[in-house]
Amino acid sequence: MLRHRIKKNCRKAAYLNMHFIMSLAQRIIVLNAGTQFREGTPAEIQEDAEVQKIYLGEGDDLACLK
Repeated sequence: MLRHRIKKNCRKAAYLNMHFIMSLAQRIIVLNAGTQFREGTPAEIQEDAEVQKIYLGEGDDLACLK
């Protein structure tokens, strides 16, 4: 129900549950330090190495995800 209402009526959303947003959005804008950093489809954003680096860290920071 909520998913249907958001998909039908929402133009902008600020939400931290990325799986939820990725399942709804056609375009995503990523903010970093309050400014627009990237814009693209969910797939483009998910695959962007710089977005991953900013939000997930790099090197040893990613060990917890394996």
